[in-house]
Amino acid sequence: MTWVGKLLVVLHLVLSIMFMALAGAVFNAHTNWKKARDSAQTQYQQEQRKAQDLDRELQAARTEAAQKIAALEGQVTQLTGERTNLQAAVTGLEAESKQLKVALDAERNLAQNNSTEAGERVRESQLLRAQNADLFKSRGEMVARIRDMEDKLFGQDVQIQQLNEKHEKTLRDNAKMREFLASNGLPTDTREMLVREQAAPIVRGLVNEVRKAEKGNLEYVEISLGSNDGLVRGHRATLYRGDQFLGRIRLVSVERDRAVGTIEEKAKNAIIEKGDNVTTKF
Repeated sequence: MTWVGKLLVVLHLVLSIMFMALAGAVFNAHTNWKKARDSAQTQYQQEQRKAQDLDRELQAARTEAAQKIAALEGQVTQLTGERTNLQAAVTGLEAESKQLKVALDAERNLAQNNSTEAGERVRESQLLRAQNADLFKSRGEMVARIRDMEDKLFGQDVQIQQLNEKHEKTLRDNAKMREFLASNGLPTDTREMLVREQAAPIVRGLVNEVRKAEKGNLEYVEISLGSNDGLVRGHRATLYRGDQFLGRIRLVSVERDRAVGTIEEKAKNAIIEKGDNVTTKF
């Protein structure tokens, strides 16, 4: 074998070793990327389940609050009607009591005038005294009934006040729940929650603008898709350029023909630019 043949053999051996090392590096990179993708997908599914649990808890809390409010309003209406009836009864009893008092005073005056008359008026005087006694008894019963009605009215007022306090507490709890959901980026509108539970329709569009927040590292991406395309807050979209994956965004603001999202995942060294492609298909 000549020295040229020996040189070619050595060169072939060196190239084989280099290609083997390159193949090993590519295999390790592919394995690490697959592990990272599986981990990110698992975390995404966990976060999605948590969001669904929170949505279900909110729906149950809203339903329970609405039922409590309806029940409390019904009780308030019933107690208000009973109070009105009791007040009318008390007014009638007071008017009757005044009439009895006037009649009693008249009978007293008549009895006093007749007390000076002769013996033939004695029987009439005794009869008037009996009538007076009956009137006093009726008046006492009327007073007792009025006091009983007043006690019932007081109890009804206390119950109405307690129901109003429960109603106000329910409203405050509902407002706190809305604030908690809003602070966690969750919708407070029932219609939006029902739509959000559904998967985003598969649509495609373009990136209109990319800008960074004034403070922090948050990056916003405006796209050419909106509510006319069936999108709502919380839907996610994938950004790409040709066959190159650029990242994923989550929509935080949706209008009729455009939407704005924050970048949740971004490819290494990727630069998102105006005119890049966007789709809701993952």
